[in-house]
Amino acid sequence: MKHRFDEERVLSAEVANLRSMQPLIDSLTPQKMFSPVFDRQTYQNLLYLALAIPLVILYSMILFFGVVIGLVLTIILVGILILFAVIIGTRLLAEFVRRLANGLLTVNIVPAEDLDTTEGPFRRYLAAPSTWRAFGFISLRFWFALIGMVLVAFLYQGIMLVSTVVRRLHDINFGEMNGEPLIWTVETIPEMALAATLGIAVVIVAVHLTNGFAYAAGRMAVSLLGVEQTD
Repeated sequence: MKHRFDEERVLSAEVANLRSMQPLIDSLTPQKMFSPVFDRQTYQNLLYLALAIPLVILYSMILFFGVVIGLVLTIILVGILILFAVIIGTRLLAEFVRRLANGLLTVNIVPAEDLDTTEGPFRRYLAAPSTWRAFGFISLRFWFALIGMVLVAFLYQGIMLVSTVVRRLHDINFGEMNGEPLIWTVETIPEMALAATLGIAVVIVAVHLTNGFAYAAGRMAVSLLGVEQTD
């Protein structure tokens, strides 16, 4: 009796495990795997991540020069105005990214209304939580800029591999190792088939990673740039 009871428990656990894996199995269907490649939202997500690169460069220049020069010149009060300009610039850049997220991602973020109009201009922005959230958000964008660079390069390499089906004697550059270029010259039909197959796999992985990271970026924007408005 006890042995039979143990078998039933094991069987129930296996059934529960199979049910928990069902969403993963469903996501591996050809339609789910290939549909992001032809979905416009995928490329909007990629554009949002890629645009983090110039925005991070711009913000790094503003933050570095603004804070350094502002701190040096605080003794003559001009530095305080420069630091205030950095705060305003950070808020404006965060506002731009909020609008960018609304336009490219599947989010609808309204700005936080936390400025106390009874306070003076300087103290009003210093006391607002949205100011420091903007600083945190723009700083975290550095990591998404790196991710955007990797994903763009990854997708580009996949497209180059797929393009071998229409280009003969095509050289594919994989970078360098120990100072020597890694180049694969696709010459024969079997090599073309192999390159195209690898390229399709790379593109599929790249678009799924793009959508995953874009979702995380959207959630971060919702958390730090305002409040999500639901219809």
